[in-house]
Amino acid sequence: MTKSPTPTTNIWGDRLLTILTILVGISFLAILVLGSYFDQPITQALSFDIRDGQCDPSTQGVGVHCFGDYQDIRKQLELTIIWDGTRNPYPPSGLLANVVVKPFENHFGIRNSLFVYTALLFLAVASPAIYSAWTNKNKQSLILRFIFLTSFAQPLISTLDRGNGSGFAVPFLTFYAFKLDRNPNWYATLAVAGAASVRPQFILLAIGLLVFGQIKHFFISVIVSISIILIPFILWPGNIRTNLTMWFSNITSYSSVAKTDVADKYPVNLSMRSAVDHIDSWLNNSFSNWLQDYYASISIIILSLIIVALFACWRTNTKSEVIIISLSLPCLIPETSFVYYSIFTVVLGSLVLTDPNFFQKPVPDTMDNTSKSKSFYQWFIVSAIAISLAPIPFVFEVGRNSIALEYFGFIWSVVLCWTLARLIMQNRKTSLPISNLSIQ
Repeated sequence: MTKSPTPTTNIWGDRLLTILTILVGISFLAILVLGSYFDQPITQALSFDIRDGQCDPSTQGVGVHCFGDYQDIRKQLELTIIWDGTRNPYPPSGLLANVVVKPFENHFGIRNSLFVYTALLFLAVASPAIYSAWTNKNKQSLILRFIFLTSFAQPLISTLDRGNGSGFAVPFLTFYAFKLDRNPNWYATLAVAGAASVRPQFILLAIGLLVFGQIKHFFISVIVSISIILIPFILWPGNIRTNLTMWFSNITSYSSVAKTDVADKYPVNLSMRSAVDHIDSWLNNSFSNWLQDYYASISIIILSLIIVALFACWRTNTKSEVIIISLSLPCLIPETSFVYYSIFTVVLGSLVLTDPNFFQKPVPDTMDNTSKSKSFYQWFIVSAIAISLAPIPFVFEVGRNSIALEYFGFIWSVVLCWTLARLIMQNRKTSLPISNLSIQ
């Protein structure tokens, strides 16, 4: 069997770049018109309130903005138990950057420590663009690609605007996405643990190792992730048991508390729950109460079915499909995911722009290699990435997030379901016994 030729040009990367250029151009003009002529709060459409009121902005913020999540954690670090009476769902490992910049605050003031923190956060979220520029031999449009993945990227804007530490998981997501392969390697395995240490839901990335048959690496990544999350509690000030109990209580209650925040559609919820809510609204709220009571159980069932489907199709899975699914799950599965969890799209965008083989299959596609459906699927993926990256400011109503953000969960739920459907249908065309699985 002859191998398909390696692409000499990155067709889908060029197409993504074209779509991004158009969307960013439209967004830039819209920001000027809406922000200047109609006096609309642009950053509120892209992230959160301009006047978030968590500090004295004249001395501790920038302009009238406080970078609320950063200020919340900064204040909580001064408490005896930071999880007591707060909604903080983050473990000590997820607060490492805040702890590191605390001495800057003590010596140089709150505003200067904020500058240091946001600079580190920018570098972290920009890591896919930096890695892409460093490794990509094709230097054409390098500056344009770098800008679209950094300064003009919606996920970076919202993450910096909130000062949320979830962005520090992006370097680990980048290594995971670029290094994950059928052949096991420690880069992807340890990247799972690194990302999970920042935000525990990123432990779902380990699914990528599992479906590629890397059972040993899967268990190692899970064990190391749990260890990195729990061991810092030993070193954290206060009683270990009290800290763990209160942290776990905050985690279990977080979704029930946070979902009341998004009841009026602001701030936007990016999870699969929002996609179901959209469908429910189209059906005149026929199952909203039932969904609210049982979503946690439903999400566990959905996740289990996804894992079973991926594992059943292990022999026909490709890197692009596994990456798309595993990177999106930590955002889609929780009941509430705020706007900064769109950061995974920066990594996907970097992959498409960098790797000309991202959509290529290592074996002939028995389902649709010559049909229009494969091309349509790829167009949908790059369009979803472009819509997620571009800072599109159009809103349904002033004071709400952008239309693109309100439909983010729906769009990526469609991507998830479509990708799984393709895998299942393709697997039915291929007869490969499960006994061939190699445990690595």
